[in-house]
Amino acid sequence: MKNLSPSLAALALVGAAVAPTFGASIADDFTLKVKGVIQARATVGAKATDNRGESQDFYSANGLDAIPSSAAYTGTESEVARFGLRRVRIGFEAANTTGWFANTTIRAEPVELSGTAANSGVGLALYYAFIGKRFKTEIVEHELKIGLDKPFHNEGSISSSNQLFGLQRSAAAIEDFQRSPGIAYKISAPFLRAGVDLQNATNTTRTATIPSTTGNNTANNSGNYDQKPTPFYSFRIEFAPGADFMPTKKTESWAGEEGTHLLFGFGYQNSGNTYAVANEKRSLSVMGPDILAHWNGLSFLAEYRISKLERESTTTPFGSGEAESIAGSVWGAQVGYAIPMESGLVIEPALRYSVLDMSKDQEERSQWGLNGSRDNALANPSSYLTQTGLTNAGIAGGSSNLGSGNQFDLGMNLYWNGHKNKTQIGYMKWTAEKGDGQASAIYIQQQVTF
Repeated sequence: MKNLSPSLAALALVGAAVAPTFGASIADDFTLKVKGVIQARATVGAKATDNRGESQDFYSANGLDAIPSSAAYTGTESEVARFGLRRVRIGFEAANTTGWFANTTIRAEPVELSGTAANSGVGLALYYAFIGKRFKTEIVEHELKIGLDKPFHNEGSISSSNQLFGLQRSAAAIEDFQRSPGIAYKISAPFLRAGVDLQNATNTTRTATIPSTTGNNTANNSGNYDQKPTPFYSFRIEFAPGADFMPTKKTESWAGEEGTHLLFGFGYQNSGNTYAVANEKRSLSVMGPDILAHWNGLSFLAEYRISKLERESTTTPFGSGEAESIAGSVWGAQVGYAIPMESGLVIEPALRYSVLDMSKDQEERSQWGLNGSRDNALANPSSYLTQTGLTNAGIAGGSSNLGSGNQFDLGMNLYWNGHKNKTQIGYMKWTAEKGDGQASAIYIQQQVTF
């Protein structure tokens, strides 16, 4: 931790360019913190079958945080082992005594097949870049923020460094589709937190020229009409039975820390209208409740999410096309019990079960693949992809989506120094909602945060 001059802190966080947006200058010294996380993983014993029961390459099918591939390579066997980096992030946080704060975070992830040359490198990408102001009263704190950040709604997914398993929860994966520049407001009280976000449209791509409505020009009349993207918006509320039950920082596991916490949450988010799929207007909404509980060594989380994908033809003028609605749901529950040892090591066995039904009107013959989601271990069937185009990046059409089925996770966590230094060993087994699609793997992940 180091005190910096105002100009140096502003340069480090690009604050000088953003601060005038709030109509004020930053005049106080900042305290700058550097934070980072590395998650290194090895996966062994991976197996997968398609919906006919034929052997399938687990990694090329991209179910377990793998690098996207163009095909699932049915009929092939999986590698004996695969090594990779799930998270590599470094961030700079600044704050001063008058309530101003800022963050810049860069990342390079996931890293598996990054190249074959000895001097191959991995590119960095900007992950967070925002600045904000907190206004405190005796009881309540207000927070206003602008820039690039995840919505407060996705606080339901909790930081990956505090997760109970090395694999992200399916409910978190389905709602984690938005992170664009925008503005956010949050209010915090001793037993309550609530926040709203407004961000740029998920995808502003137009797939055809707007038809001409003047003169005799009919050349574009077969194109898309009324293409007006709308912003993403979301809200979330969290409350505890009393101030003593409200956790200061949310985590999926307290790693054996003594105490009692109980937090109820509910969130809603809407992607806004997008037009990246030819001749269609799409919007995706996700909402649902969750409960997070802690009692000494016991950590528990249960959640339920409802999704609704709306599709409407844009080849007929101004919203008069036939509309279609596809409803889905996902629920999951997980529990861990931490046991402190005399040596200071904390051992935590963990169990999780999840069910994902992305089209409630039909049973999908899902299979492991095709082009997996970035961060969850449920299958990603190409059949469902062509039906809905639901993706982790929004509803832009394309590769990453989630597949219907159920998943069982069994884990063992070794906390050498809480979440700052932990080893996570896990086994996952996914089974399709219908058909013979299956996938399983064993993984070990080492995390260090600083």
